[in-house]
Amino acid sequence: MRVPRRVPEKARIEIIPMIDVIFFLLVFFMISTLSMTMNRGLPVNLPTAATSQKEMRENVNLTVTQDGKMFLNKQPITLQNMGQRVKAALASDPQRTVVINRHYRE
Repeated sequence: MRVPRRVPEKARIEIIPMIDVIFFLLVFFMISTLSMTMNRGLPVNLPTAATSQKEMRENVNLTVTQDGKMFLNKQPITLQNMGQRVKAALASDPQRTVVINRHYRE
């Protein structure tokens, strides 16, 4: 009786993992050499922005929940006084943005 002999498979080199490893080594050595370089340059005096100011405007947030409750800037309001409250919020700065949110839970 003969025992069937198993033929060993030839070794293969997988290309995709090898490309990943080479790319990782490339990025690693690029970043490590950047951190090892010494920047020796002349100090530069840049002008400061004295006239530029960032305008911070607060939005007026109106949120309607799934059960019908309404909130203006996290304060509960009713449908009857919503118009008056929004007008009062816009009275100080008419350029404010009114954001209407729909809040629901799944």
